[in-house]
Amino acid sequence: LQFLYFIGYCNTMTNGGIEFEKEFVQDIYDRISDQWNETRRFPWKKCSKFLESCEEGDFVVEVGCGNGRNLRQLSGNKTITTFGSDISEPLLKFATFETQRCCATITPYRSNLFDKVLSIACIHHMSSPERRLSALRELVRISKPKGSILLYVRSCERQNLIHQGACPVDGMQPNDITIDWNRGSKGAVLPRYHHLFGEEELLSLCKQLPVVIESFEPEKDNWVVVMTKIDGNEDLPIASD
Repeated sequence: LQFLYFIGYCNTMTNGGIEFEKEFVQDIYDRISDQWNETRRFPWKKCSKFLESCEEGDFVVEVGCGNGRNLRQLSGNKTITTFGSDISEPLLKFATFETQRCCATITPYRSNLFDKVLSIACIHHMSSPERRLSALRELVRISKPKGSILLYVRSCERQNLIHQGACPVDGMQPNDITIDWNRGSKGAVLPRYHHLFGEEELLSLCKQLPVVIESFEPEKDNWVVVMTKIDGNEDLPIASD
């Protein structure tokens, strides 16, 4: 499988603004991985429909795959090859396909590789506009020309659907919040960082990418975007922080 990865990949985890994300995203998911796996079993509705469009011979990747629950839908189809990456090593141990531990802003995969690229509830954990755009560009880079990209992120306009326990983050924008994870009656309450995307904000970011936006619609408290990578972008640069 070495052909999948670009030569000289460096798994950089501690530069730029990542220390904040390490404390309020990675470390939290590392601590709750067993409980997360017990409660997160099936893909959301539009994700499941997107996966139904996979064809024989497709290469499919999810960036921010967590415990691998979404791509399990494809486990019975031996003609489709699935891969995943995530920042949390303890979550990846539950995945049943080839995985890599990495940040969503810089993955180890070669450019123009995947027929389908998924990012489900991942990029809203990026703590700056620059890192959010970098993560989006990485999805496009690893997609084949004319490949399909599925994106889920938390919605600012639909934040009334987010359960109680959401708190603003001091020194950040009003739509930067933490959402508590309660580990039970005897466990700690752990705050996970989220950025709530405004509709115009997310559209503006997507319009900076070499993609066609096929659909843009809500599902529960998320925005769901399906994009197609424009043909002729074989030389998109590898992301860096």
